[in-house]
Order: sequence, then C-alpha cells, then structure tokens
Amino acid sequence: TPEFALRNPIRDQFASYVVSDTGYNPFDFVKGLKEVGKKKLGKGSEVYDDWVNQGGAYGGYLSADRDLLKEQLEGIGKQQKEGLSKAIQTITAPVNPKNWMKVLQTISEVSEEATKVGAYNKGLKKGLTPEEAAYQARDLMDFNRMGNSMQSANRVTTFLNANVQGKDKLIRAMMEHPGRTLARIGGSTLPPTALAIGSQAFANEKQKEIIDNMTQQEKDTYWPVAVPGTDKVARIPKPFDISLLANTAERAYRMNEGDPYAFEGYGKTVWDTVKLPVMPTLLGPPVENMANYSFFRDGPIVPKRDQQNSPRNQYGPNTSLTAREIGDALNISPYKIDNLYKGYTAGLGQYPLSAMDGALSMISNKERPTPVAQEWNESTPGAKAFFV
Repeated sequence: TPEFALRNPIRDQFASYVVSDTGYNPFDFVKGLKEVGKKKLGKGSEVYDDWVNQGGAYGGYLSADRDLLKEQLEGIGKQQKEGLSKAIQTITAPVNPKNWMKVLQTISEVSEEATKVGAYNKGLKKGLTPEEAAYQARDLMDFNRMGNSMQSANRVTTFLNANVQGKDKLIRAMMEHPGRTLARIGGSTLPPTALAIGSQAFANEKQKEIIDNMTQQEKDTYWPVAVPGTDKVARIPKPFDISLLANTAERAYRMNEGDPYAFEGYGKTVWDTVKLPVMPTLLGPPVENMANYSFFRDGPIVPKRDQQNSPRNQYGPNTSLTAREIGDALNISPYKIDNLYKGYTAGLGQYPLSAMDGALSMISNKERPTPVAQEWNESTPGAKAFFV
C-alpha cells in the first residue's frame, strides 16, 4: 500500500543504524537518495554504478522477487502499440492495478536502494575497499540470503525471509558487538519515546481521546505524538525488531503514573516482536473467516451484536455495498466477504472497491456505505501513513 511504502524506509533507518559496522546513520540515507535520484532521472551517478557493479544491488527485497526479476531481465517497457491500442492504454492507465503496483514498487525500490547506496558510500569513506563496502551495505538486510527450503517457504508465506534476515542480522550484531548494539538501540528508540510521552503531557482533550482509542497493537507499532496547536496526532513508525525496549519504557512510565493495567498484554507484545510469520498468505483470510477472528485487528470479524443474524444480514454501516450484494445472493456474511477481499488486497484494494460500490449504487439505486467525514490527514493516501 502507499502507506507501507512510505513508512517502511523510516523503520529501515532505525534497523540499519543499529546493526551497521560502518556507522551508518539517517544522514547517509539522504546522501544515498541523492545518488539514486540522479541515476533514476538519467543524470548518472558514479557511486550508484560502482555499487551495482560490486554486486550491492542483489540483496534487496524487490530483486529477490522472482517474477519482478524476470521482468527486469526480459526488459521493462516494451514498445507500446500505436493508434487505438496506445490511446486505450493512456486512458485506462490511472485505473490499471498493474500501474499502481509499479508506482509502489518504484517507491520501495528507491528507498531501499537509497539506504544501501548511502551505506556503500559511508563504507568507502571509512576506508573499505569497494568490494567490502558493497558487502557491508548488502549485509544490512540481504533478502537473497536463503537456502532452498527458505526459497520454497518464502513463496508461500509473505515476508517470511525478510523477518528471518532482520532477526538474524540483529542477533549477529548482538553477538559481535553487544555493548554497541544495545547502546544504539537505546539511543535510537528512547528519544522518540520521550518525545511521544512529552507531547502527550501537553495534549488537548481531543488528542488524548485519539490516543486513548488507539489499540495496544497500534501503540506497540507507532509512537503517537500530539502535534502542538492542532487536534492531530502524528504517528512515527517503530522499527520491527528493536521496538521492545521502547514499548517496555512506555509501559513502565504508565505504571509509574498509576496505571494498574500498564503491563496488561505485555507477553503478547513480546511474542509479537520475536515471532515469525508462519501462516501461508493465501490461507490467512479464509482461516480468519472460519474462526471469525481478525489477527490484524485482534478482534471478531462479525461483531457480537450481529452474530445472531442470518449470514446475509451480517453487515454494518461501513460494509461495502459490493459485499452486501454478494452476501445477499449467496447467503454469506458481508463482513466476511469484506474481510476476505481486504485480506488479499490490503489498503490498495479500497480504491477499486469504492468504484464498484459506486457503480452498483447507480444500477441498483441502493445506498452505498455512508462515508465518515474525514479530514485531509485521514483521506490523503500519503498523509494517512503518519497520522492516527
């Protein structure tokens, strides 16, 4: 989704800083982004070209995607057909899901390359040879580092190898440089924790309500920061594998403030931090529907108030009209139809679903879900990544 593509680079900066052997920091990301931008815009970058020639480009998540790699090897951007075919492509381009995916892939690719090019450049300045610098940059997160069994498992469970490599690199850093690694974890995660806690002390009532309504899973995944002079609450993405110290500090502060439930569910927080994804991606949504439980929202799919209704009548004001129509025809819970669809398409699927709802509403004269009034930070795809 656009939100994931924008949030992930921030999480990467924390992790890369903690495990780097060359002293990588977020300023190196900015320098790397400059070199990647020059290359992508056709201006050329000697640093980028050297990084590629030394093999640094083949440890990225997208380069590990077999289908995408095949497309790259065969050559992207074949000659478009002339005449009517080209005109149709131009008209339909904005609504073609493939084009959306390529935009998101480009964003992810640029941010990932910026981190590694920045790390490569830092290694050169530290006196490493080009080969050593490329290896150090690639080893920050080498998604191609896997055996035959992991290759097979990674095709079935999305992000499995990414999780394994992130944890493996952190463990290696802890074993080789325990003091340095712990100091960097504290130095990178405790300041934003203090910022979040400090901002909440001066939050207005609206902001306090927003923060109080956040689920524990959201609080474990983001630092909520009350924006001064507004009713908005920003959220800074927490790094996946090193957030436990920050989460523990936050709970300890709440306990010190007299919250008797500060450490409620702490075991789940620890488990969610260290566990690996084992559920095959294709099975996740159907299993959730059978169990009537959303693993992502950590709650029932069909609310208790609707569970006594017949399946076709299990829907709420925000259930899509498309799901309601399908559910009525097949006597299936519209809640579960929406959950199945969103489980496979995530946030990106909301755009075509909204279009289908609009078309069905015009054809059937039935009301589509009434959109909740949203402000710019809630409705803008990019802004949604950083606001509650």
